[in-house]
Amino acid sequence: LTTEYSIRKLDRVAVKGRVAEIDLFEILDCLEDCETKLKTRQIFEEALKLKFAGRFEEAADGFAEVLNHDKQDDAARYHLNQIDKKMRG
Repeated sequence: LTTEYSIRKLDRVAVKGRVAEIDLFEILDCLEDCETKLKTRQIFEEALKLKFAGRFEEAADGFAEVLNHDKQDDAARYHLNQIDKKMRG
């Protein structure tokens, strides 16, 4: 039995005891704002790729665009704050 879920990648994190980082995903189907997150998923995930590639200004623009569509997107706000801290040094 296989079931498909609407998901978006949230981050890549280091886990104690593991060599490789793991990807974290958010299951969107159970969220009240699922439709909004689905509409902004591509922008969010592209911004995440840019962040991982060290292209922080472009990534920040992407996360800001997500927040323009969904001011309650805590993950986009988190990444935008992380980028801001990194760019300030």
